[in-house]
Amino acid sequence: MDKAFYYMRMSIKLIESTKDITLIDPIYDNYGTLHLLNKNADSALYYHKKSLVLKKQLKDNVGLGYGYANLADTFSELKKFNIAKKYIDSSLTIRQKLNDNYGIAVSYTHIGDINFAEKKYEESIKNFKKSGDLAKKYKYQHLEKYCAELITQCYLELNDYKNAFNYNKIFQTLKDSTTNIQINTRVAELQIEFETEKKEKEIAQQKEQILKSELEIKNKNLYALLLGSGLLIFSIVSLGLYKRQQHKKREYKNQLQLKEAQTYSKLQDQRLQISRDLHDNIGSQLTFIISSIDNLKFLTDATNEKLKNKLSEINQFASSTIGQLRDTIWAMNKNEITFEDFYSRTLSLIEKAKSVSENIHFSIENMVTSKIVFSSIKGMNIFRVFQEAINNTLKYAEATEINIKISENKNTIAFEIQDNGKGFDKNTIELGNGLENMQRRILEIGGEIFINSEPNKGTSIKIICPKNKTNAV
Repeated sequence: MDKAFYYMRMSIKLIESTKDITLIDPIYDNYGTLHLLNKNADSALYYHKKSLVLKKQLKDNVGLGYGYANLADTFSELKKFNIAKKYIDSSLTIRQKLNDNYGIAVSYTHIGDINFAEKKYEESIKNFKKSGDLAKKYKYQHLEKYCAELITQCYLELNDYKNAFNYNKIFQTLKDSTTNIQINTRVAELQIEFETEKKEKEIAQQKEQILKSELEIKNKNLYALLLGSGLLIFSIVSLGLYKRQQHKKREYKNQLQLKEAQTYSKLQDQRLQISRDLHDNIGSQLTFIISSIDNLKFLTDATNEKLKNKLSEINQFASSTIGQLRDTIWAMNKNEITFEDFYSRTLSLIEKAKSVSENIHFSIENMVTSKIVFSSIKGMNIFRVFQEAINNTLKYAEATEINIKISENKNTIAFEIQDNGKGFDKNTIELGNGLENMQRRILEIGGEIFINSEPNKGTSIKIICPKNKTNAV
């Protein structure tokens, strides 16, 4: 940032000396934006206003649209939201007259940002949706992705987890699409690098051949100077051998990287094949079993209540197994699980739990802001513990509230699940298979789990895991 300010000041000094306001105007705007990025809102306001005066002199309507938007951002940073709205309304009016579709979409995004800062989440959602619709219509994918992400955050603030889950899915789809574009770009770059290295290798081989030819000529012409020629030849040959050895090392390294890539691709294909087999074979068989049980229940004598109850238990077990199978397939299909993907899966789990237990109120607080990536095993183990904890509460706790909190610090991420149920005395009760499995799963991924409970005071389960991936996970 220090270098950015240094070169910007140099630029201002040079351009002001030209007295050309068409050049001075945008440089003031950019300098104001740089101050805003550095959290110097007052300085940003000064240069944006200087730029706006020049734009009005030049009658630059396109520039005025951007100038008003920049001032709106600055006043929003200063928490002067009413002034910010006036400037962004002016920007929107100009852009509508110019039929500037991109500018109009961006203006609605600015308004949504201001509403979000004011904590007026419903108004924020309306404006982000307007911007998102325009972005989708005119294929401004990065803007559409940003709107989907902010709408998700608004619904979370409103505790509307269903809509948050739906818009998070849209965000993830747009994010994956953007990632694919980046991957394709990188593949093209790697292809260019590979072709360049190949040409360099051919040039090196040609150079080596030229060196050998020169050595033969020197040996014939300088036979009388045998000792000096011998030393020279020895030095040149040694250099040639060294270069050849370096080329061989690079070739071997490239071949090794290619083999590793092929091996990884094969492993990924095998994982996908296994997940397909699980879904197509075991999944369809379990579905057939559930359907058959439902038919048996229908055909069973109404007085045989015991048999019907047993069939219902088998039906529930098979349905639960299908759910676990889908979760396993979800983890197998991914080499890594982003925190966003994990969080989306957790929201889906809460929605399912709410559908089967209408008397329990769920709340979730997510304070994670950094980009975290889990290995598939680590993400799956944490998700299973979440699932087990919620299921135990639904079955045994007789709770009316379940509160979930996710937080982070520099090196760890923490998950806490609390309920207001009947609890239990850890000193007098033996841990069942469910709680033991939860402890085992967290220990496997290098984390810690703390289970606290007292009779009539509810239960708290806290998981603390390192952010970084270890060899074991």
